Order: sequence, then C-alpha cells, then structure tokens
Amino acid sequence: MLRRGEALAHRRTRWSGSGHAIECRINAEDHEHGFRPSPGKITYTYKPGGPGLRVDSHVYAGYTVPPYYDSMIGKLDRLRQGSRPRRSGGWRSRSRR
Repeated sequence: MLRRGEALAHRRTRWSGSGHAIECRINAEDHEHGFRPSPGKITYTYKPGGPGLRVDSHVYAGYTVPPYYDSMIGKLDRLRQGSRPRRSGGWRSRSRR
C-alpha cells in the first residue's frame, strides 16, 4: 500500500524511538561467483550470544545446505534499547515511567 502512495489505515499520534536494531542476514552464497547459492555441508558453527544479541538459524555442524531453496541460512540481530536498560524475564527491556 505504501508503495502506491496510499495512506496508512492506522495513524499513531506519537512515535517514540527508544533504541535501534541491526540485522545481518547469513547466506550460503559464493561471493567470488556473483553471489550464487553455495550448497554443501557445514562443518563448523559458532553462535555468539550476549545481551541484545539474537541468532535465528536452523543450521548445525553436519547440516547440508540444499541447492533447491533460498540461500539464507540465518539471521543475526543486535538489539539495543535506550540508555537505561534493565533485565526483565531474561529479555532486555526499558523502564517506562
């Protein structure tokens, strides 16, 4: 809808930005050959962790990336909240008072 220039159905009167996020997509592609898919066996994996870091992936050591599907095999997200983060149930959140 936005591409066609149409207005949003729901309008928010107040937007508050309280942080930012960076997403990195992890693809099984060969950058030396035009980023074409690069199927094959994964021999080693490392999934970083820590506050505000999230890895979404289905791969593991020994997994074989098939040649028939999208080459994206994972995503790495770095989430950062406002200047006063606190822990709440294991997830970082921001107090709103």
